[in-house]
Amino acid sequence: MLYSQGFRLAEQLASKVVPLFQLCSEQLSSQTHYDFGLRALKSVLTSAGNLKRAQQVDETAEESVWQSLEHRTLIRSVCETVIPKLIAEDIPLLHGLVKDVFPGATFEPESMEDLRAVVKKLATDMRLVVGDEWLEKIMQLYQIQHIHHGVMLVGPSGSGKTTAWRVLLEAIGKLRGEHVQSYVIDPKVFFE
Repeated sequence: MLYSQGFRLAEQLASKVVPLFQLCSEQLSSQTHYDFGLRALKSVLTSAGNLKRAQQVDETAEESVWQSLEHRTLIRSVCETVIPKLIAEDIPLLHGLVKDVFPGATFEPESMEDLRAVVKKLATDMRLVVGDEWLEKIMQLYQIQHIHHGVMLVGPSGSGKTTAWRVLLEAIGKLRGEHVQSYVIDPKVFFE
């Protein structure tokens, strides 16, 4: 799959990402929503391909440049795809596993400063206190909704789930200069 996504070092990367997922399933805490099987691996590889195609790289660049770029791209894909699903205690463990499997490689998250600024302004206008963790979850929600067709927010009552997706939706609308609208569908109601 990495070859089909355009990765030159597909065999080398595959020999690292598969053991990484095995280590994650063995060493991270046992949660019912965790999935480190083939479906999750396919999501990571698809996301990595999307990230790779979005980058502008000189085709005649040296092998070391390609190696560094492809490693960083795969690590970014793993982190952007897996971290939003993890509980807070497992995030440092994942970072440690990534450093063990990809020694010397670093994770460079996308900054998304425009979106962050709009989210902060909207939240301030709504008289909300913008915590770093809440803001980071909104950024993760934004990234993960590009990868998956359906997304579920899970957490205790009053933790800001509804406010988070509403603020994100409004922020996306402001950035695009469009009016956005959401519809809430009660899953317990069915139509005949």
